[in-house]
Amino acid sequence: MTRRALPLSLAFIGLLLTLLSAGAALAHAQLRSAEPRAGAIMASAPEAVRLVFNESVAPLQARWITPDGSVHDVEARSEGDALVVPLPDDPGQGTLVLSWRVASADGHPVGGTHSFSIGAPSENAGVVRETGAGAATFAAFAKFVLSAALAFGPGGAFALALFAANADPARGARRAALIASALVPPAALLLAAATALDLSGRPLNELAQPQPWMLLAQGPVLGTLVTAVLAGALAAFSLSGRAARTAGAGALGLAALSFALSGHAATAEPRWLATPAIALHAGAALFWIGALPVLLSLVACGAEKAPGALARFSRLATAPIAALFLTGGALAAVQLGEPAALVDTSYGLLLCAKIACALAMLALAGLNRLRLAPALAKGASGARRAVSRSIGTEIALAMAILALASAFRLTPPPRAAALEDEPAAYVHLHGLRAMADLVVAPGRAGPNAISATVFDDTFAPFDPMEVTVLLSLPARGLEPVETRLTRGADGVWTGTGTMLPLPGIWTARIEILIDDFTREIIEGEMEIAL
Repeated sequence: MTRRALPLSLAFIGLLLTLLSAGAALAHAQLRSAEPRAGAIMASAPEAVRLVFNESVAPLQARWITPDGSVHDVEARSEGDALVVPLPDDPGQGTLVLSWRVASADGHPVGGTHSFSIGAPSENAGVVRETGAGAATFAAFAKFVLSAALAFGPGGAFALALFAANADPARGARRAALIASALVPPAALLLAAATALDLSGRPLNELAQPQPWMLLAQGPVLGTLVTAVLAGALAAFSLSGRAARTAGAGALGLAALSFALSGHAATAEPRWLATPAIALHAGAALFWIGALPVLLSLVACGAEKAPGALARFSRLATAPIAALFLTGGALAAVQLGEPAALVDTSYGLLLCAKIACALAMLALAGLNRLRLAPALAKGASGARRAVSRSIGTEIALAMAILALASAFRLTPPPRAAALEDEPAAYVHLHGLRAMADLVVAPGRAGPNAISATVFDDTFAPFDPMEVTVLLSLPARGLEPVETRLTRGADGVWTGTGTMLPLPGIWTARIEILIDDFTREIIEGEMEIAL
């Protein structure tokens, strides 16, 4: 093995350690069924409610609001892919509302509400208020901060060891890498706090309570945070000049590994492909992004080493950049499930924006290699300024990519809808005088059954005169498919045989005839899979 190849080999050896953590994990947890059914009217209280998901879940919170308006926190338990929630003592007669929250296999929280009645519906059922609003967005921002710190800290430290060892003009880049490395622990702490709030559903003023941190300690995100902090520490050691290449390679490997220990992509199936792919993908990206400030510093200062450093980066970056796009393609195929999801889902649109930024970076890198770097080596007029602008633009695009990748946390990947045991499509629609839980099963293109549980404006089930559902797909020019529902003995309105010919984001419109003179119309969107 040549001396030049050794640092790169060391950087990626650690990435293969991710295989040791590979196991059986599925997609973002989604509710498949519940017993008793939502909106059901029971003659007597059951011992517990059983919520069945598409994967194993861990209970985070279970809270009942009983007909008298009192709130009861209970201890739920997991039984495989089911969550069993006991009822509070003496729940009384009327409508009970359960607010539940569980952790998916990828560590992200999922929550919802479930209600049914004992004896008869209450006139004023309890209303579950949202808590911890904005925690997911806060966590996505914290993830972006940590990603940037890892890119310019460990990534920059490794690049300095390769391209600017003992180079005085790179002092600015060295200082920036040291600052970024020092920011890794506070950034990890910021992400820990945001994740703890997101998992527990607690507001910011309850962050000092033990429960959010206990939930964080039970999930996979903790491994990501610890590994990231170790990467930052090793990068700082590398920047001290001692064993710079070896320590820098180790820091880069640990930083890449941290991305593979939690998140949507890290828990996708097939796990043997997704887990190492996300680690290799992250490692290649960190190598590329971390090198940019180093190269910019050398070029901007007019260093003699600049042309040689650019040429060496072009040679060494070929394999990592190829790995970046190959693993990115594999992960996209796993996460999307089908090409149409690129334009039919929020996740796909985010991915399109990320791909566009990556291709723009690739185009600039090609321009540097083929035209600007040779011109700089020849001392051409204006070459240094042109190269500096090009690398600066690459850095801006890299920051945009990190932000878009962090935003993936806010939307489940389309692969969840492609699972064979995926639950039916569901949406909660809210109006001024009425609301409804709408379920379309199996939630895929083709014939579907529709059910709707209707509530009044106090979240209490009530009995309207008529319920009609209209489903349309404006993006594909499909006019509304109308289904008039029939009320069942359990109070749930149902209809069968509704043909939805195409997948996509459908507009759901429910027309509720409350009385002879009052009609409530509520609308929303729901995703129908292929």
